[in-house]
Amino acid sequence: MTLPDHAFAYRYAARLKHEYTYVAERALFAVHDRITQEVAWLLQHMQAAPLPPALIARFQELGVAPKRLTADAAESRIALLRQLVDEAAEFLTTSTTNLAQMGKRYDGIIQVLTQTAAKGDGLTEQTDELLASFNAGVRERLQSMVSRLAEARFTASDFTRLLTDELLAGHTLHRLLTEVLESAYQRQMRHWRETANRLHLRSDAAPQQPALDMDALLQTFLEPIQLVYERPNMLRSIAHALSRGRLYDKLTQEINMGLNNLTTYVTEQMRQLYDATEKEWSDLMRRTAAEWFSEQTGIQRDDLETRLSQWEEYKRMLQGWAERLQKITPAQVVRDWQPELTRQALHHLAERIAGDARR
Repeated sequence: MTLPDHAFAYRYAARLKHEYTYVAERALFAVHDRITQEVAWLLQHMQAAPLPPALIARFQELGVAPKRLTADAAESRIALLRQLVDEAAEFLTTSTTNLAQMGKRYDGIIQVLTQTAAKGDGLTEQTDELLASFNAGVRERLQSMVSRLAEARFTASDFTRLLTDELLAGHTLHRLLTEVLESAYQRQMRHWRETANRLHLRSDAAPQQPALDMDALLQTFLEPIQLVYERPNMLRSIAHALSRGRLYDKLTQEINMGLNNLTTYVTEQMRQLYDATEKEWSDLMRRTAAEWFSEQTGIQRDDLETRLSQWEEYKRMLQGWAERLQKITPAQVVRDWQPELTRQALHHLAERIAGDARR
């Protein structure tokens, strides 16, 4: 080395040391900046992920570079970042598993509610027995009332009142049918309450107790009966005497037809009311199950597959990110930035030398 070279080296040794320090600082800055960018990327892409607020807060804290940019601090931040990513992935895995299990449990509840239904055992038999006994009483009363009915046939209001209030005893029939419906309703209630308890569903709601339309029932009974008769102006008493037997037969036939119609109507209506109430119970239990699922998960069952798919995508994103983090080290970041850092250092040194030359 020539004397001028020694002089140059001696003169700029201190400045070269300063430039090396500058490069080292820039390298550490690059490492910490990379960590900050990685955290920002995660927070941006995981906004809708079901991560707990405490874990998000730890990521946010990690996203702020320390005041002293040291190599040890960089190593610690990278290690902590890997740990937090692993925790986030584990939390997502657990959350996905739990959500899938909640979906299976809900589906199982719906399957039970579909397969389990009160069959209404005894309703038809009870109704048939009641109607058979009641109709026998009506026919027995008819034998003693037929003459009164025949006398009242020219006044529609009186005739109708005798038919419905005294002969049919509509109030008694209404009470008896109401008792049968109430008994069936109580059986349904016990059945569905027991089912709900087995499924751990809680609901105090209940369908309204059904009731027969008595006006329609009476109209069904009266429909085949001639309620309006023309009053003849001449020979009324003779015609009445001659046709009394035939009138009795006609009345008996019409009343028997009315009873048959009433029996068919009541049987069908009782079954329809029971089935409608059964459907209301089933729908109520399904709504209760849906409310339970929504309270437990924060979503509707129809959204389950979409939510699970989203969470699986987040898991894959975290797993891919975790693999990338394994390659992030201070040395690797410096190597990636080496061309730029070298260029900056040389440029900085050249400017200093040029400045000294001008002086």
